[in-house]
Amino acid sequence: MRLFLKAIKNFFVIPVPDNYKEEFKIAVAKTNITNAKAVSLALILMEVIMIIASIFIKKELLLKPPDIYYLIMYLLMIAVMAVFWKVFTALGKDIVKNSRKITCAGVVFLSFILFWCAGISLLDQLSYGQIVIYLSAIISVAVVALFPPLVFLINYAAVHIFFIIALPSFPQSDTTTFGNIINSTLFIILSIIIARMRYKEYIDDFKNIKTIQEKNEEIERINTELKTLNQELEKLSQTDSLTGVFNRSAFDDILKREWNRCKRSSMPLSLLMADIDQLKEINDNYGHQTGDDCIRKMAKVLTSSVKRSSETVCRYGGDEFAVILPNITEEKAEELARLLEDNAVKEIDIYTDPDFLTHITVSIGAATVIPSDNSSISELINAADKKLYEIKKKHRGLTEI
Repeated sequence: MRLFLKAIKNFFVIPVPDNYKEEFKIAVAKTNITNAKAVSLALILMEVIMIIASIFIKKELLLKPPDIYYLIMYLLMIAVMAVFWKVFTALGKDIVKNSRKITCAGVVFLSFILFWCAGISLLDQLSYGQIVIYLSAIISVAVVALFPPLVFLINYAAVHIFFIIALPSFPQSDTTTFGNIINSTLFIILSIIIARMRYKEYIDDFKNIKTIQEKNEEIERINTELKTLNQELEKLSQTDSLTGVFNRSAFDDILKREWNRCKRSSMPLSLLMADIDQLKEINDNYGHQTGDDCIRKMAKVLTSSVKRSSETVCRYGGDEFAVILPNITEEKAEELARLLEDNAVKEIDIYTDPDFLTHITVSIGAATVIPSDNSSISELINAADKKLYEIKKKHRGLTEI
């Protein structure tokens, strides 16, 4: 007995995962409201056609029994379906907010159609003895509406009890009455099975869709993290670990990019090459850590000079730095080089030996070219290097005095 009750419960109660319940309720409401509006319009059209066809066939107004009863039923269906269409249209403007109201309206809608079709089939007993309309409605609502099987069971039971009680009141043989009751009952059982299959299939499809969405979101999240990680790795691969500025590899890429951009626009491209003249002596007298500190401070001075996003500071190698300056004239580049030399000397003033302090100098060479087919990147670098060593010779001459 317990197993039987459990089987009945499992048949009529199909669970929905708690984390999907609200979304599932909204999805069901959307489906039902779309189908209900379509069915409302279809039934209005069908009843109008039935009224016109009946008048055309009988060639008179439907004012005598049983025609008057059919006319009343047709007009009732048209009026009620018009009201339902208007209600569903209003509720459909905010399905999330009205999901519960849509469910209630859908159940009433389903019940009305079943009762109406049962009433028409009872009227048919006066003329044809058929219950085709009632049987069609039983199957149709199971196919069109989307509700838990228990909702269909309650609705079918209420309508069928009314139908069974009312059926013997209409003239027909006992055999026909019994056959109609049996056939309609079998149709109801079949329809409940169909309704359950559709509802469970809808739940399964919904869960599969949500699972796919969650996996896609997880994949997208992982891809985003990988993209961020790759960007960080790429940045690290182009960053000098000691100074935090771009390294030599990044310098080659950036200079090539700016060269091509200036070439297309016929703009000047300036390059500064800079180093600390006495780095070897600093390392020998104060140690490599102090020398590294000087290199970091040199990078800081150069970075502070970068005002535009297109201007780039790179560590070229050892204590040598490069500053890429697109669209800067030769005069401006030379002026900036001399300013940076003064600023760098002041920034690197970290020593306690007053005699050695007087010998610290920074050399910066500047070169400018308008990129063209007749010039090259290597020529620009060589020109900046040549100017750098000219400045270094000048500084050495001053320190020797």
